[in-house]
Amino acid sequence: MEITVAATIAAVVVSALIACGDSAATGLAVDVDKKSGGYRVFVGGVPWLDSAPTFFTVNGKRYSTGAGGGLKLVSVGSDAGRDQLGPWSATVFLYNPVDRPETDLRVAFKLYRDYPDIVLFGQVFASDVKRTNNSNRNDVCTGFPSFQIEIPKKDQDLDLNDDQDQRPKLQDFDDRHLYRDSLQGDKLLQEKRESFAELQKKFEQNEVERDEERNSGRTDKPELGFLAFGGLMFGDMQRKIGRWNSEQVKKIASGLDSGPLVLFSNSSSDAIVLSSFSQFMAASAVYSEAEDGGMAVTWGVVGTMTTIPAHFHLWTIASYSNQGINKAISAWGDVLRQYYGRGTEYRDSDMTNNYIGFYTDNGAYYYYKTEPGMNYEKTLVSEIKYALQKNIPYRYVQYDSWFYYKGSRRGVTEWVAMPSIFPNGMEFVWNNTGLPVVAHNRWWSDETVYAKQNGGKYDFVVETETRRALPTDQSFWDDLLQQSRRWGLIVYEQDWLNYQFDGMDATTSDITLGRKWLLQMGKGARKNGLTIQYCMSPPRHALQSLEIPVVSQARVSDDYQPGNNQWKIGLSSMVAHALGVAPFKDNFWTTTNQPGNPYSRSEPYPELQSVVATLSTGPVGPSDRINYSNPELIMRSCNADGLILKPSKPAMSLDLQIVKSAFGKFTCEVWSTYSRISGLLFGIIFAADCKQNETVTISPYDAGFGRYFAESIAFSWFDPKQSVRYAEGVSLTLTGCRKKPFCLYLTSPVIVNPKSLQKTILYGELSKWVPISPKRVTGIHLSLDDIYVTLQGGSGEHVVFSYSVDGQMSHTECVLSGEGTGTLQILSGKCLS
Repeated sequence: MEITVAATIAAVVVSALIACGDSAATGLAVDVDKKSGGYRVFVGGVPWLDSAPTFFTVNGKRYSTGAGGGLKLVSVGSDAGRDQLGPWSATVFLYNPVDRPETDLRVAFKLYRDYPDIVLFGQVFASDVKRTNNSNRNDVCTGFPSFQIEIPKKDQDLDLNDDQDQRPKLQDFDDRHLYRDSLQGDKLLQEKRESFAELQKKFEQNEVERDEERNSGRTDKPELGFLAFGGLMFGDMQRKIGRWNSEQVKKIASGLDSGPLVLFSNSSSDAIVLSSFSQFMAASAVYSEAEDGGMAVTWGVVGTMTTIPAHFHLWTIASYSNQGINKAISAWGDVLRQYYGRGTEYRDSDMTNNYIGFYTDNGAYYYYKTEPGMNYEKTLVSEIKYALQKNIPYRYVQYDSWFYYKGSRRGVTEWVAMPSIFPNGMEFVWNNTGLPVVAHNRWWSDETVYAKQNGGKYDFVVETETRRALPTDQSFWDDLLQQSRRWGLIVYEQDWLNYQFDGMDATTSDITLGRKWLLQMGKGARKNGLTIQYCMSPPRHALQSLEIPVVSQARVSDDYQPGNNQWKIGLSSMVAHALGVAPFKDNFWTTTNQPGNPYSRSEPYPELQSVVATLSTGPVGPSDRINYSNPELIMRSCNADGLILKPSKPAMSLDLQIVKSAFGKFTCEVWSTYSRISGLLFGIIFAADCKQNETVTISPYDAGFGRYFAESIAFSWFDPKQSVRYAEGVSLTLTGCRKKPFCLYLTSPVIVNPKSLQKTILYGELSKWVPISPKRVTGIHLSLDDIYVTLQGGSGEHVVFSYSVDGQMSHTECVLSGEGTGTLQILSGKCLS
């Protein structure tokens, strides 16, 4: 196929990708065939993706540039303008259905002068397009961009599943036990063993051929891996990692569950992120059989949307980084947040992201359970009294779905407390504890009392067949959340987001309704000074939060149950952080055994739960029974006032974890984060759930600490006296990182006094999971005579700070002032408060 680049693209791309006269291109580029409408995505001058057919559904009929036919490329034009990302230029293809020449359908390739590492692919509708729907809400009714997924024949014959070893096993062929004491059995066994040997030989030969194919340059494409987010909890619950162009792609979440796709090279640090860029609630990615054979991934409008209105634009982004997967996701998020003006002020100021609270949701001891002989009102008041006695500084309490009215299908009919729950009213607990509230909500029942159809005062879409309803009246949210402020609400927790959207006919047929619903909810919260937590949110809701800055936090893993693995949030935290949302791992127990719990289970890893919650930078929510909390473990997360002593950003999975998982059998969770204070970087490396004898070697660059990492030391949280040098060219090797014990290593730069040449290392507050947190240490200042560390905390709080000077470890106790401040003079060993 003859590939030519449209003039407007060439002017931008070629100048950006050809450096110093070198003929080898770098970065992201798209080549477009102006005759056929085909296109190709290049990374570093190498083709990564080839286009699949473009298609549209008009008046109930599908028109395509592929085998289905019927879509004619009429003209190629250009456009230019300026938006939130600055000046842009675009190449625009105009298509017409062959039997409807009056219907103009456009696709566009948009490039930005100031963002050379992104390309936007657009579907542009100048006029209404009706009867666009098909019968499948997990399909799409339009398709652009669409890319081929080339699965080699040998991979089709033998599924290379990263979760299972596909190699033939002798036990699969050894059926001797079926023929015990039988000569015939011995003969059959020998035949089976010969069959096994032949299949094993064939498997090994296929492996050799497959490796030769992948590495011999038989094609001009590199071996790619993928990280695909999908399903609930910001794309965590159907998340997949594997080899691109293999059978593993068939396991990626598709349709309503689809999410951002990351492609990365096995031989370089190149990575691209592809996702929806606009109209998130109406857009899906679908992995399916392509018209022209094989498989394809296609972005488009949800398949059951009935009408696409005039001036509707649907954009998809491809964002590139040559610095690895984490940087690619971060850069992708930066572009999205810049475009939508999505700041982090609500996330950063949200009280529940900054202070510990007590939780009662699924997994908690008091989930649909109270103390014997008590209602919820008495139980919660007793819990807070117990916490005060134990000096556990809870600053808020969470109410789950046990408090409000539900209909026949368990949807919400009225979002107020039942008298059996709070006999003295919801204000009673607030007034008697002084603790504000995070309150849970489900989907709306078709029986809701708020709907005009049921005698209420607000506009709702009510569906008796699906037994769900959806508010469409802004005043509903304004009034509901204003009234809820009276009983202490500070965070509105919207759960079951997928159930509300996916399960209604209206939301999956009206192209604007889903977005309208979430925007109205956000506007109501903002008007009333509240923030929102999303729960059970698929990626489309996560992306939609870009337009709703009061969405300050989101659950990023399955519900907690004592002993389960929902603590593994290193990957989903990458998406949440990129979008400006704090990741929340859910509640947890702080002791192993909680008698009488509703699950008949125990928690074998309370320390693991606690450290992950603290490193998440989101809410930290113990959920123990009265008299069964571990105050010392809880206080590892916070100061005396309950302020969470967290790092500067969430702990997130390292690139090496992702790449090794995609191309091998790697099982470890390996994350990193850091505290950055006064230009100094204090690193944190976490590893857990590794196989026995599995070793992880991590350089500062692998850990995400940058190419120019200062001379430092690394030490285990569990044994600070055993430290090792950590610097450029020096790696840290971790072994024995299980769930118990897990590995937690801290790094600290070597500070050299220019006058005395003394070498100082700050270890920090070793009783805390994050010994040096920007929430505790507000500044580090060097002079010729001393090192000054400024501290903050509770009024009169005692802070024990550890450090070494020329190898001599010291521990200085600093009693903070009445205002909660103090300054530690390291070389002098003094504290000024």
